[in-house]
Amino acid sequence: MIYRIGRIVGLSIFSVLILIPVLVVVFGSFKTDLELMTKPLSLPESWSFTNYRTLLEGGQIGSNFKNSVIVTIASVVTTLFISSLASFGIARIVNVSGRFLFVLFSMGLAIPAATSIIGIYESISLLLLQELRLKKEISEDDWINLQHSFLSNHSYFTKTANATRNTAKAKLLASIKKNLKK
Repeated sequence: MIYRIGRIVGLSIFSVLILIPVLVVVFGSFKTDLELMTKPLSLPESWSFTNYRTLLEGGQIGSNFKNSVIVTIASVVTTLFISSLASFGIARIVNVSGRFLFVLFSMGLAIPAATSIIGIYESISLLLLQELRLKKEISEDDWINLQHSFLSNHSYFTKTANATRNTAKAKLLASIKKNLKK
């Protein structure tokens, strides 16, 4: 009975952890670019369908879909082949270490690859700045304030990330503070 309740609670928590990023993306698709960057986790202030109109009118959705299908098929086939080999070996281990490996692999599936994105934050933020400048949606001062706010409030969750990435983050934050107008 306790095992069953624990399993239900664990699966419910896992489901919520998967559902939250999906909802952030869906709600984000109805926001303007500036609203998405300043309030990424809030509901849209006004529900705008312009992102969908832009996508359908000039987004080259056909070629993008074809490219996504090709990459997805190649990734799934490769992953299934390698995972099948690994799972066969793990399934034959019937002791505690086999269960540990099973739990470890399951947890690995739950952690999205995007968690390591802060390592390439600076290059991605520069691309975003160029896009926003082209659309004339943000000033230089607003951009610097937004970067400062994000990096000041950001924190890593693991000791390893703190040890390996905090130095680079501190240097980036210091360079942003030099450009910050008070």
